[in-house]
Amino acid sequence: GDATELADAVPGPGIYAYEVIGTLDGIDSASAACGPIEVTYVPAVTDIACTANEGSTVTVTWVNGSSAYSSIALLLDGAAVPESPLDSAAEAYTSAPLGPGAHVFTVRPSIGAYDAPGAICSVGIDVMPPSALSCIAALDSYEVSLSWSNGQTYESVTVLRDGSEPTVLEGSPAAHIDTVPGPGVYSYAVFGTVNAIESASASCGPANVSYVPPLVSLDCAVDTGDDSATLTWVNGSAAYTSIAVLLDGAPAAGSPLGGGETTYTSTALSPGAHSFVVQPSIGSYVASETSCGVSVVVQPPADLACEAVAGSFTVELSWTNARTYDSVTILRNGAPLESIEGSAAAYTDVVPGPGSYAYAVLGTIGLVSSAQAVCGPVEVSYVPAVIDLVCTAVADDAVALTWTNGSSAYTNIAVLIDGEQAPETPLAGSTTTYTTAPLAAGLHTFAVRGLIDAWPSADAECAVLVAVDAPADLACAEVAGELAVLLTWTPAGPYESITVKRDGAVAGVIAGDATEHKDTVPAAGSYSYEVFGTVGGVDAPSASCGPVAVAGGELLAPVESLQCALAMVLRVSLRWVNPVEYDSIEVKLDGETAGSYAGTAVRASIAIPDLGTYTLEVIGKKAGFLNSPPATCIVESQLRPFIRADSNSDGGADISDAVYSLNYLFRGRQEPSCLAAADANGDNDIDISDAIWTLTFLFMGGQQPPPPYPECGVGEAPLTAPSCNEYSWCESP
Repeated sequence: GDATELADAVPGPGIYAYEVIGTLDGIDSASAACGPIEVTYVPAVTDIACTANEGSTVTVTWVNGSSAYSSIALLLDGAAVPESPLDSAAEAYTSAPLGPGAHVFTVRPSIGAYDAPGAICSVGIDVMPPSALSCIAALDSYEVSLSWSNGQTYESVTVLRDGSEPTVLEGSPAAHIDTVPGPGVYSYAVFGTVNAIESASASCGPANVSYVPPLVSLDCAVDTGDDSATLTWVNGSAAYTSIAVLLDGAPAAGSPLGGGETTYTSTALSPGAHSFVVQPSIGSYVASETSCGVSVVVQPPADLACEAVAGSFTVELSWTNARTYDSVTILRNGAPLESIEGSAAAYTDVVPGPGSYAYAVLGTIGLVSSAQAVCGPVEVSYVPAVIDLVCTAVADDAVALTWTNGSSAYTNIAVLIDGEQAPETPLAGSTTTYTTAPLAAGLHTFAVRGLIDAWPSADAECAVLVAVDAPADLACAEVAGELAVLLTWTPAGPYESITVKRDGAVAGVIAGDATEHKDTVPAAGSYSYEVFGTVGGVDAPSASCGPVAVAGGELLAPVESLQCALAMVLRVSLRWVNPVEYDSIEVKLDGETAGSYAGTAVRASIAIPDLGTYTLEVIGKKAGFLNSPPATCIVESQLRPFIRADSNSDGGADISDAVYSLNYLFRGRQEPSCLAAADANGDNDIDISDAIWTLTFLFMGGQQPPPPYPECGVGEAPLTAPSCNEYSWCESP
């Protein structure tokens, strides 16, 4: 009861009147009164927060300060929101979409008519940025296409290239085409603006703009004078930094060019097709190719001339080369004939036969050939004549013709007699003989003409005297004591003249009825002669004689002391003495030369063909025309019976035979008359072994001599044994 104050917690705002009464012993005092007192306090909300949402809405949350609120007022930027007042228990609110910018929310609860202080929070609403921004560089221009999705409706959209050079687009466009200044790499940013508030940027890139404008036009032309190519063009941009020129896929000489160039001239091009590409660049960026092509032709040979060479199958071609070719091709009648050295300017063609021929010549460099230079047609009319024509008078007054065909291509052969076609002609083209029917006596002319189709050869001609023969009984002899030869003959017909030839040269032409001629020779020597008559300019067959040795009174001595003996049954040994110096020595056997020897030879060994009697002559020779008289001997070869080992021909073999052989061999005593008998051991040779054989047989019991021993006989091989000129012991009485 001693309290003097009281703090009263009223239940809420309102007007309150107070009385204070003391009580003592249960008895209240009179009251003391005060008031009315008005309590206006309402607890404010706490923990207010504003959160911006997608779509530009804002959520406001708070904690109520009292459960006694009767309502809650919510103000946005000082004005009640449409939903205000809120429910007294509300502790959150989400606004409709708000415009970009700062916004203030106030929450003010009330209890009855009493309002709590407002709790305030603020929030900023951003401009929604564009999204899905893409930027695509065009391939054929400097344009970059941008597209995006707007985050909201903007008052304007700004496009930035590489952070600068803004382009402001009114309204809310969702695409833009940007034209860049040139090739390069570009990055872009796009943002929207509302109420001067810019959204965040959407970005894209880098966009690589690689486009370089190509040439506007390009022309290529070849200079036929030097085979260079000249290119001219119109540039598609003044910004080119360089221009590349490619020739057949490789950089051309002098490439790259400056960016402002508009012409280019190549070096000399090889023949054939060539492609050029011109490709400008701006920095590292290259324009699309512009191309053109040229064809360098091989100029054909000029001044082609073709001429048939008379009397042959030859056609001569000549021309002037337009340049040095790798090869030159010759064509005959459209068919390739031959490829020759490229520097050649002439050609000789041998055609297969007569006919008409057209020619073409072309030059080739690499794989490219020129156009054809042509000439002709050339008419080749030559047909080879027959050769080796021989016309011979034969039996029955006919004439036989033989020849060799000048060509295997003859289709026919014509024969003419005295200018007229011969019977049964023309002949087949392979024929090489023809014999006439009997002709009248006298001179006849003949012509043989080869034909290849319609083309004739030149005539091969001959003439024959029919029924006019060579002079008969022609003889020629040295005129003793003179350098002269006397020729005699019997005329065989009515010659117009007679020709005498000495060693192939004419020695005289005399009257046709002459029967002899004395020819004075220029010097001593050996001479041969021909004599023939002539009628109508045609020579009759000739008669010949000689050689005749003309000494002119000079004589050559014969060899002396000629000895001939059989060395073996079929071999003769000759010995002689030379009284003078000879150039050579000839040995004849029965009139035929059997051997020739040096002029100093004094012996010879001559084989005889068989048993019989033979005459041998030894003749000295000098100066090529002087022959000595022959020295002559006669030998007879026959098989004589003998007894072997009987060297002395006394009819038996004893020590005297060995002594006889040794004296012959070593002391120069007489030769055994039967050498075959002295061949004691039968080895076909006479030497010391024969004497040893005989002594061994006689005194040491050696082998007896081979047959014939001890009786007479001719031996086992008589024709190869030593000779036996005489052995009287075995001759019949």
